[in-house]
Amino acid sequence: MFKTLFFHDLISNLKNISQIINYWLFFIIFFITASLIQSNNIVKIDNNIVFWIISLSTIIASSSQYLKEDYKSGAIEQIILACYNFELYIFSKVIINWIIFCLPLIIFYCFINNDINFIKTALIATFAINVISCFSGIFSLNNNSSSLIAIIALPLIIPILLIAQNYDLTYNILLPLTIFLFFVLSYSATKLLKLIIS
Repeated sequence: MFKTLFFHDLISNLKNISQIINYWLFFIIFFITASLIQSNNIVKIDNNIVFWIISLSTIIASSSQYLKEDYKSGAIEQIILACYNFELYIFSKVIINWIIFCLPLIIFYCFINNDINFIKTALIATFAINVISCFSGIFSLNNNSSSLIAIIALPLIIPILLIAQNYDLTYNILLPLTIFLFFVLSYSATKLLKLIIS
């Protein structure tokens, strides 16, 4: 069931490749612009900080469209009725959102910073941020408010970013916390969606 939902959603999202490319271009252009500005400044800003700022903006912006099409078309209601385990649908949507909007950014950044410790931390931390943003995105299904997502998500995202700055905490705290958030927020999202639909 999960495999079927996963590949169906992945193909559906890739059909809207123009919007995905827009987010990728936003990241690349913003990063290159920030690098050019820094080249003329005496005080340098760590590229990792620039990465986190742009990634956070990209994830929150993309989350405003999370489940939007399925909600408007009535697909969510049909899936709730047809799918015994609705949590699998949410799991696949969250993972696909991360694969499409976060993973390419990290791959691009690998060409700039090949620090394996940072890359491993970024993979886990961006997934955690993606989970939080996707959950928060449900609250904006009736509108297109990235600001609402930011208000809900940022208090949860800031601790993730702080933990991610210490590579020693990647496996001891960040990874278990990410797994916890994935299951708890995904499960909560299913209950919230059922309330919204009903």
